[in-house]
Amino acid sequence: MDLLDGEELTLPTNARMALAALVTQVKALDQQVEAIEQEIAKLQRTQPMTKLLSSIPGIGPITATALAATVPNPTMVRSGREFAA
Repeated sequence: MDLLDGEELTLPTNARMALAALVTQVKALDQQVEAIEQEIAKLQRTQPMTKLLSSIPGIGPITATALAATVPNPTMVRSGREFAA
């Protein structure tokens, strides 16, 4: 994306304009993803189950909230093996 602003990149004007539009869209998507990640992290900090899940090494806010949403009642599964299956 940084190359698009440089003078050393030789592109036709139309291609440069099309790429500039795509870069704008990618930057907007990056901002939206960041906002969603912040909301998930906030949710993870406020829910007891997601706090507990995220204390497991390798489990972050996104995985913890996904697991908590998928299995709202842990007694539904008898073991870790059954959950994995």
